[in-house]
Amino acid sequence: IAAYDMLMEREFEGSGDVDFDYLLGIAAIDAGKPDKATLALERVLAVKPDFAGARIDMGRAYMLLGNMLQAKDEFDAILKLNPPQTVRRQIEGFVAEIDNGKQVSKTTWGGFFGISLGRDSNVNGAPRDAEQFIPIVGSVLLDPDSVETPSAYAGLSGRIQVNHRMNENVAWYAGMDMDLQRNFQAAQFDRSAADLRAGSIFTLNNHELELSVVVGKTYLEQRNFRNLVGGAVQWRFNVNEDNQIQGVAQFNHLSYPQRAASVFDTDQTIVGFSWLRLFGENKQALGFVGAYKGTETDSNGNPSGVKDFYGVRAGGQWGFGARWALYSTLGFAQADYDGFDISHQKTRDDKHFDWSLGVNYLLWENWSLRPQINLTRHDSNIGLYDFNRREISVTLRRDWR
Repeated sequence: IAAYDMLMEREFEGSGDVDFDYLLGIAAIDAGKPDKATLALERVLAVKPDFAGARIDMGRAYMLLGNMLQAKDEFDAILKLNPPQTVRRQIEGFVAEIDNGKQVSKTTWGGFFGISLGRDSNVNGAPRDAEQFIPIVGSVLLDPDSVETPSAYAGLSGRIQVNHRMNENVAWYAGMDMDLQRNFQAAQFDRSAADLRAGSIFTLNNHELELSVVVGKTYLEQRNFRNLVGGAVQWRFNVNEDNQIQGVAQFNHLSYPQRAASVFDTDQTIVGFSWLRLFGENKQALGFVGAYKGTETDSNGNPSGVKDFYGVRAGGQWGFGARWALYSTLGFAQADYDGFDISHQKTRDDKHFDWSLGVNYLLWENWSLRPQINLTRHDSNIGLYDFNRREISVTLRRDWR
């Protein structure tokens, strides 16, 4: 552990040097930090892919993480290099442990905690103009809480999750997410939410199938605003070491306990596909693109009726140096409703655009600082649902892996 701590103090200037990263990888394994070891050893193998010693230790790190398939891939790659007999016997011993199911069962936990400060130009997602024209009654003046409200805010967010790998092919997890926001100039829109999640992951060769369930509650101004019960089926296929495709089917029931909002109760169904790709010799950049389609039923008299929607999202992240990463996402969604809104004498039609840009700066191990900007444009043919939003924030985050 002393060697690991000493090397971590020099990581900023030493990262990228093959000898330094190899020593850091070994020290991380000995210190019980296999996740950190894989990061250091990946940098070594990006420069010297035939470095047998680094591949052996990468395999050891994967075994400690419970990633037996990846560990075996590393060991198989070394055997193809026709190593000396002593090295071959060592590797065959590791492979035998994997084949016999040893070290496969493993329980780990992880999560994060974040503290945010920011400013939101429209915390309630409302239109800017207080005066709205409603054909059936004429011009009306909206309540102040129904008009665009800016505010600075402080937020807390976090996640804790337990993971258990039963064997090489089966794992399960359970966890909780929480999010809390306090608005300094608009306390009536203070928000808090908590979700409980659990699921199982089944792995076969390059395929993963994940089944999950979630229950959650959202509160506005300390009153129960929305309840969520849902489930999802997700399939992932690793085409190669640089490309992954995903498919997901998600089912949610959303209910609004307060009588005035109960008309928005709905059953939501979403299906989607996405493609993720890693770029660069050191895999420091990634990009993704995805599309989805869904329906929200009208189960309690929503004046807009059934909602059919579709959307696309794209984004990426680029890491530079040992501590910096730039990331961005862009999204578009179209929503069509089948109900004729009597008050507005039209059928509702919405378009949603959003863009985010942020930087992740690694302060020290497991601590990061994340400034970010989010821009939203929600365009609707009914003025009550038409709004713009701009949010600027900075988050201090601590991760546990």
